[in-house]
Amino acid sequence: AYNFFKRGKIKESIFDFEGSYADLLEAIRLSKFDNDDTMFWNSHMNTIGYSSATEFYEEHLIDLILKKGNERFKIGDYNGAIIEYAKAIEKYPCIDAFAKSGEAKQNLKNYTGAINDYDAAIERIPSNPEWLRTGFLLNKYKVAPIYRNRGESKQAIGLINDAQSDFDEYNKLLENELKENFNSNQNNTKAQSIFGLNVSLISILIEGNEWKDFSIGNTKDYID
Repeated sequence: AYNFFKRGKIKESIFDFEGSYADLLEAIRLSKFDNDDTMFWNSHMNTIGYSSATEFYEEHLIDLILKKGNERFKIGDYNGAIIEYAKAIEKYPCIDAFAKSGEAKQNLKNYTGAINDYDAAIERIPSNPEWLRTGFLLNKYKVAPIYRNRGESKQAIGLINDAQSDFDEYNKLLENELKENFNSNQNNTKAQSIFGLNVSLISILIEGNEWKDFSIGNTKDYID
C-alpha cells in the first residue's frame, strides 16, 4: 500500500492528478487488508496522530481532490471547482472543502449557496482549535477568512446585521492572531538576541506569517 502511496505522490508532483488519484485509491484499498504490512504502517501512523494508515492515505486523497478543485478555481472555472469540491465533501466533509466551495459559489454570485457552505465549514471548527492538521484542515488563524467571506455574502443579499457580526468575528480573530504572533516572535527575538543575532520583529511577521500592512476593517488584510 505504501508503495502505491509513494508513487501517487510522485505523480501528483508532476501534475498527473488522475494517475495519482488511482494510486492513492489503491493504497487505501490495500491498507484495509489484515496483514503484517498493514500492522506495521498502522503502528507507524499512530505515532504521528493517525488512527490508521488508511486514514492517512484518505486524507492525502482528499487533499488531492481539493487541489484539482483549486486548479479549476485558479483559472476561473468555478462550476468545475464546485464539482471537485463536492467530491471531496462526499468522501471527507472537511473544513477546507466547504470553505473553498463557498468561495467558488460566492464568485458565481450564488450567495445563498455560499453561505450554506460557509455555515458547514464553521460548524466543523472545534471550539478550541489549537492546531489542526496542516495542509488539510484549517488552523485557527485561517478560519478568519471564512467569517469575512460569509459576511460579504450575507451583505450581498441584504443581511446587514448578520454580516456585521461575521465581520466583527473576522476582525477579532485577526487581532488575536496579531497579538499571539507578536508575543511569540518577541520571545523568539529575545532568544536569538542572546546569541548576538540582530532580528527584526517586523521582518519576522512579514516573512514568517505573510502579513501586509494591518488595519482593522472589513478589508482583506490577511493573505489567504
